[in-house]
Amino acid sequence: MNKKALYTVGSVMITNVISIEDQTKIPEAKALMEANNIRFLPITKQKKLIGLITSNDL
Repeated sequence: MNKKALYTVGSVMITNVISIEDQTKIPEAKALMEANNIRFLPITKQKKLIGLITSNDL
């Protein structure tokens, strides 16, 4: 049995998530992703998750 199968998603998730508002300009989102070495950003509107943007999208 795979050891990873014994874990829950809650036990391996990160909690210091970087996100952006839906009105953020694309160059700003790209710079944020590059500065933090991340490949995707959750998109929020009024503090609710509405989508994701990936480095491939940009």
